[in-house]
This record gives sequence, C-alpha cells and structure tokens, in this order.
Amino acid sequence: MNREERKKEYLKCFIKTFSENGIDRTPVKKLAGEAKMNEASIYQYFKNKDEIVVECVRLYLEGELERLLQVLSDPEEDFESRVRSFLNLSYETADEAKFIIQVLTSPTYSVMCSPIVHDFSKRILSTSSHADAEDEDDSAAKESAVQLLLLSIMIGDRVFGESSLLRVQVECLLHLIDHDGGMCTGVFQDRAFSQRNSA
Repeated sequence: MNREERKKEYLKCFIKTFSENGIDRTPVKKLAGEAKMNEASIYQYFKNKDEIVVECVRLYLEGELERLLQVLSDPEEDFESRVRSFLNLSYETADEAKFIIQVLTSPTYSVMCSPIVHDFSKRILSTSSHADAEDEDDSAAKESAVQLLLLSIMIGDRVFGESSLLRVQVECLLHLIDHDGGMCTGVFQDRAFSQRNSA
C-alpha cells in the first residue's frame, strides 16, 4: 500500500471515530489509537487536527457523491430500482454523515471547509444536464432533474439528520413524477424498506 492509499485508509478511520465521539471530544491521540498508529506518525501525514478534519470532509464528500452518482446512473437498472438503491445507500452511510453535520454546525470547521462544500455543491449542479430541449429528449431531461433533486434531498437529510423527513421528501417527489407522467412508481411499496426507514 503506497503513502496516498494509506493516508486514505487513515482518513476513513478518522471519519468513523469523529462520527462516534464528536470532533471536539476526539484528540489526535485517540485518532492515532483507532488507526493503530502512534501519535507521532500522524504528523507525517497531517500538520494538525484541523488539517485532518478538512481532509476527512474532502474524502467523505467526494466518496459520497461518487457512490450516489454511480447508483443513479447505472444503465443496467430501471429508474425506479436506481432510486431505491440510492435511498438504501443514503441510509447505509448515514452514521458517517454525523461527522459532516458536526462540521457544518461548527463555527470553526464550517468556515475552514466552506471551499470544499462549495465545490461539492457545484459538482452536484453539474450532474444535472442543462442541455436545450432539442438536444435532449423529455424523459432524459426529467430524469436528470430528478437526480439533482434527489441529491439535494440527501444533502438536506445529512444536515438535519431526520430519516423521516428524507422519506417524506422523496415520496412527495416521486408522487409528483407519477402524476406528471409516471417515471417511477412503488419505491416505498417494499414493506421492509418502508418499515426500516419510517422512524
């Protein structure tokens, strides 16, 4: 494993540790212990705890966007299946999202990480194709818009941390889609999914 791969693995461990213990209650010594390294070794990769937090935010947001976009653009699945997979993946990573909520609500870290969050927002906007109507058929334009809205809903869920709010927002979005031409139906008819995410 090269240096960059090792650094990435450390950051994944740090995100989990921050999520479980809180940023303010997690000293560098604890991060080192959870990553099974000595404290001095951390400083071979990072200048200080602030840099660790910023790099964790960068890694988390890049990874989250990549995973969600991969699911939403899977050509092997119909749109309804992709939405269901998107929601499942969103819930699978919800524990790690506690870290992002802490960052966004911290007066110090929210300022430090604002360029990364801004870049993340721009990347989400760029995922929605704004091509002219003559360049893109109506169903593709609608699907692109829905992808953007789903990503926006997921981000809101990360900030508020309310799974019931996410569920209601997605149900409303899918209801509007069904009413407007039936692009996606029955995502929440899966009883196990509904029960797991209705709290």
